[in-house]
Parts: sequence; structure tokens; C-alpha cells
Amino acid sequence: MNFFKRIIIPILSISILFSCTGNGIEPDNVKVEPGLELQFSEVSGAKGYMFVNVEASGQWELKLEYEQEETTEQWASFSQTSGNGTKKSIVLSYQAYSGASGRTLEVVLSASGKAIRKSLYQGRKKSVAMQATAPVSWIELPETNEKDGLDWGMVEMASTPGMRSYYYYWDYDNMVAHWVAYPLNRGLIGAGSGRTDAWGLDPNLPQGQQPVLYGSWGVGWLDRGHQIPSADRLRDGDNQQTFYGTNMTPQIGKNFNQGIWAKLEGKVRSWSDKYDTLYVVTGCVVKQNSTQGKYNQVGGYVFDNDRKRVAVPTAYYKAVLGYKESSSTYGYGGYCGAAIYYDHEDIYDTGIYASDLISIRELEEKLGYKLFVNLSKKISEEQVEKVKTQDPSKVAVWK
Repeated sequence: MNFFKRIIIPILSISILFSCTGNGIEPDNVKVEPGLELQFSEVSGAKGYMFVNVEASGQWELKLEYEQEETTEQWASFSQTSGNGTKKSIVLSYQAYSGASGRTLEVVLSASGKAIRKSLYQGRKKSVAMQATAPVSWIELPETNEKDGLDWGMVEMASTPGMRSYYYYWDYDNMVAHWVAYPLNRGLIGAGSGRTDAWGLDPNLPQGQQPVLYGSWGVGWLDRGHQIPSADRLRDGDNQQTFYGTNMTPQIGKNFNQGIWAKLEGKVRSWSDKYDTLYVVTGCVVKQNSTQGKYNQVGGYVFDNDRKRVAVPTAYYKAVLGYKESSSTYGYGGYCGAAIYYDHEDIYDTGIYASDLISIRELEEKLGYKLFVNLSKKISEEQVEKVKTQDPSKVAVWK
């Protein structure tokens, strides 16, 4: 049973409003049934704020009731706690939370002799669609860890229900996917009307736990950068899914997203003609507690359209594993692979050079976790080691 400790926030002010008709006679009061609306019912552990709307025809008061704990930290506050009549866009601010279990408060509106309650949860609240470890063995999947506080989600292809389009590994606090993993070939790319620009919400997560990006980040130097590229899924429904907020990161536009990164995405698509299937991991590197850092810089954060904080990554990478059946010229057991890693800076031209390439093993060492962990189910451990350590400049796909 949950016990709530009532914290009564002092009344800041009471404004009595009078309205008159042109002849000086006060009109009949129109009674409004009291109502309370929270912008979100669930939010991530990052510091932020949301809006609260009050419907009332007379005086009202807002209070916060916190879940009873050994400590009674007051981790949220209102911009206004009382008033007279309907009031929109009251700001409810909340502090950062790093605990594993989550925390809850109740917003209580008292008006016209009634009390209306709405709950707000902060922290990781797992939906059915999100899991700590992937219960599947697709080759493209990297290593996951139940203790890192991240969850993976899957997006099925809208055009072919039941078929995977991509997986991602979600960071609730930094509001970005650490990686997005997906298979790629001409059949999966498909054909359609092309880029839809259908910016939308991922149905795997509540709105309060993902970026809302119908518009830009609000700063001129950052794009809404895809991890699985829009052009890698061209069928209309499949393409729309690449515009989910969970597939986006704040990415430098000039000389990065619009330059070297776009060139790399195009190269990877062209390589899919050389192989039966490519297995691709696209990822980013974020600093711990980026959303508590400095605003509007790499390693810090920016705001989404709901004014939630989203981390700006410090680096990006792609790891590519190619498979071609019955061909001894393509690596080991039909597999070969290579990777590329760029610091998140606006210093690059559009050339991709041999000196940029690294082995999959080198990338794993940079990241601190393993890639393509299920490859050993297809070839021997010895062959896996050769694939991951082979000289990337000699891998056929890069030539």
C-alpha cells in the first residue's frame, strides 16, 4: 500500500476577476466543471518541466502529494498554486532522478468543493514493448546489459507485420538510442514514394519518455539526425517509422549530417548490392548525465518540442557485417566486416578514406561492449575472431 505525505504549497496570490457587460450589469456566472490535465503522466529521470491545465469557474488550489519514503524530498514545484477561473499552461518543474525503482507524486486540484487527482511517475517504467535484454538471436544485435538501465525496443515493418525493421537500445535519461541495429538489402529497402518527413511518436514508449520532434531542435546548427536512414526503408509505412523520435539524435548539420554522414549512409546502401545481406549497427556515444550538462553544445543537451532535455552525442559510428553465401572471396564463412567512428565535429569533408576505417574489434574497444554477438551461432569462434580483427582496408565491401 502506498502512503502519501501531503505537502501543501503556500498560496502565492488570489486574483478576483470581475467582468461586466456594456450596460454595467454583471452577466450570469457560467459554471465550469472542475478539471485537471497533465501534459504527461510518465517522464524520464532527466530534469525537466511540463504543463498543467486547470478548468474551474471559481477559486482553485493546486497541491503536490509525494509518495511516502524515508526521505521526503520535494522534487517538484508549480509556477502557480492558486487562482480564480480556468488557467492554462501552469508549469510543473521536476528534478532529476537516478534511482532504479522510479518515484510517484499526485497532483491534486481543489475546486468547487471537489478534489481531482492525477498521478505523475518519474523514472524507467517498462512497457510491454521494451525489455532489458533481447530474447532473439538476430546477427545484427550488439551486447546488452540488464544493469545499465537501458532497454531495447523493436520496430516491425509496417509493410510486412512480424518482420523486423530495426532494433534500438534506449537511454531514458539522455533520450537517445545508444544504437540502432538492422538488416539491409535491396528487398528490405523496397520501393515507394520515398522520404515522407512523417515526424512522429514511437508507439513503444509514452510521449514523456521520448523526444517529440515535429519541429526542429530550436537551434540552427543541429539537425534531426536519423540512425537508421530514411532512404534505407522506402516503402511508405516503413519510411514513416524511420521518423520516430527514438530514431533521432541532435546531430551537427553542416559538415556532418549533411556531409560526411550522408555520404557514409549512401555508401552503405550501395554495398548492399554486393552482398546477400548487410547487418548494420549505427550508434552514438553520449556522456553520462549529459542532460545535466551545458545547454546547446556537444556533450550537453538541447530541448525537444515539449521542452524535454535530449543529450547531444560526442561521437557516432557504423559497424557493417556483410554476408554472401558460397563465396570464399568474402571473408570467413561468407562473412566480413569493418567499422568507422567519427567524433561529433563539423570539421569533415565528404570523403571517406582508408585511414578512417577501423576493425570491428577496435570499435568494440572504443565502445566498451561487443557487436554482432550472435555471429558465433553461424560460424566458429575462430572465424568470428578473424572477421572482427581483419584489416578493414582489405575488406571487399570498402573497396
